Amino acid sequence: MLEENLVDRIAKLERQMQETILSLQQNSSSDTVNASRVRGAVNKAKTYSVNLSEKELIDSYHNSPQLLSFVAITVALTSDTYQKTTNAEIYFEKASNGNYWLIANNENFYWLLPKDGIRLNNQAMRTLQRIFECEAYEITKNKFFSIVRAAKVTLNTSEKQWQLDELGKLDFSDNSNVAQLKAELKYLHEEREKMQLKLAKSEQDLRQVKSQLIELNKSHQQYVHLFDDRLKSLQSELRKVVQKNQEINSFLEQKQIAKKDSASLHNKLSVNEYLCEVVVDDDIINANINLSSLLANQNDNSSFKDWQNMKLEYNLNKHINTAYCLAISPLKDNKNGRLIASGGFDKMIHIWNLDTGEHIDSFLQSARVNDLCFSPIADDLMLISAMDNHIINLHRLSSATSIHTSLTDHLDRVSAIAISPNGKLLISGSADASLKIWNWESLECLYTLDTDYKNVLNIVFHPDSQHFISCHGDCTIKQWDAKTGALITTLVQNNNLIWKTAMSPNGQILAYADGNGQIVLIDLQTNSKQLIAEAYEKNVYAITFHPNNRILAYAGSDKLIKLLDIETRQNTCISPREMSHKNDVYGLIFSEDGQKLVSCSRDQTVKVWIPSQELNFFDLKL
Repeated sequence: MLEENLVDRIAKLERQMQETILSLQQNSSSDTVNASRVRGAVNKAKTYSVNLSEKELIDSYHNSPQLLSFVAITVALTSDTYQKTTNAEIYFEKASNGNYWLIANNENFYWLLPKDGIRLNNQAMRTLQRIFECEAYEITKNKFFSIVRAAKVTLNTSEKQWQLDELGKLDFSDNSNVAQLKAELKYLHEEREKMQLKLAKSEQDLRQVKSQLIELNKSHQQYVHLFDDRLKSLQSELRKVVQKNQEINSFLEQKQIAKKDSASLHNKLSVNEYLCEVVVDDDIINANINLSSLLANQNDNSSFKDWQNMKLEYNLNKHINTAYCLAISPLKDNKNGRLIASGGFDKMIHIWNLDTGEHIDSFLQSARVNDLCFSPIADDLMLISAMDNHIINLHRLSSATSIHTSLTDHLDRVSAIAISPNGKLLISGSADASLKIWNWESLECLYTLDTDYKNVLNIVFHPDSQHFISCHGDCTIKQWDAKTGALITTLVQNNNLIWKTAMSPNGQILAYADGNGQIVLIDLQTNSKQLIAEAYEKNVYAITFHPNNRILAYAGSDKLIKLLDIETRQNTCISPREMSHKNDVYGLIFSEDGQKLVSCSRDQTVKVWIPSQELNFFDLKL
């Protein structure tokens, strides 16, 4: 009962916060429209913008600052500006420990926001009041605020500093619903962590009930399979009867024609001649059947048509914040079978059984979880997690201890990880603009690649384990030599942010989707590119290949999962709206046999999808 009350309170508070934020944004719209912008002699440097309005930007800052941090430039006041106390021109420069974020806009200027988690001591407030109008601020009151209007800056001619054009506006009101709700939400989240131990016992009882339900479901499935087998057998017999009936009708028609032409020919037709005709006809039919079987065998790899009839198998609810990343174990764990791992912004990793949907375990982390992958070692299955606080955690699933060891060499959040298919190398990418190549057996860092390419957003290995691909915050895709750490080539230099890439299982094709929703294939042998589809949504956050190398699944801000047949370019939405996610989709991955597709979303859920096995009688041609 306590858990239900707590969940209801959190849901109610989140609704109230959304309503309050919308009200604040509407009230500030007139100020934004009537504000004037002063421009100096400044030049716009080449930047990579985020296609968001001011309203969408402020909403993202209040609800998901983690997403903005991937593309933000961290800045601080220049030393000259900081020492001046007058209302002279204000300049900013890049600084890793700065208190402000710059977000590039596509209209020749930048948004300026306080960095998420800024500490508002007296010194910081003096600086903040030079950049923002601080409504209702009092020294003795609390330091919570909400953004009413973002400040605006432009890049100067040196392209190393930014000049303040327009002041922003912050609301420090004591009666601010945002401040009150944030404080109460913080308290409720602390209470939630205290309840983890109590929930563990309840989960054990739930596992027992689920185990009983699974047994009942197995019995039900047995009867379903028996029915399906019997139905297929009857259909096969029906086809044979129809086929034989067609042969008899054809034979009778021939006899009727022969009778009209010559009654004597009908009398002379012997039984042997009849049997010969039937045998010849049977040979032709058998040849056609053999050809069809051969074509069926060639296409027996989960066709595109199968996945158009997709249905939801399991809806997994454990996360209390965005479910951001996924991994599927490449081999069966000796104890728990095939596993799904999901990580999210609630600092939790959950482990599930892929085949039954049973929740197996949970790991509380020290920060948000940005990426996950399993080691390909059957005897010692390990899960690797990339954390938002510069740490890589290694979890030995066979051990009672959650964290086996940690790697702490990165200087900023670890945003992407990948392990080579042969299990010898681990690659990690970070917001410190570096890639690290690790020896998996010794956990020794072999190479550190300082890339100068901003944040590392995504890493995928080539099946040969000799090369890997990295995707960066400057809208580039790079190909590297895994043995030496040498840069081989820059595959893509784009003007729109690329969140994820996908490697075909045969290693011949790399797929990506840019900020305009265009899906592009790269031939890795020739490096030639081909646009094959344009998605309806503005951002595609997740993309993955089916094991048959032909089907490409993708999803993003329109909440639906879509499949693309890269041979025919047929683009079809396959997830029914009533069962689809209710918010942005951030993760997609196929199982190794191609029979399951797993997705995760900002709506805090993990979903397991399978092709529908329902028989379509309209496809039966008699």
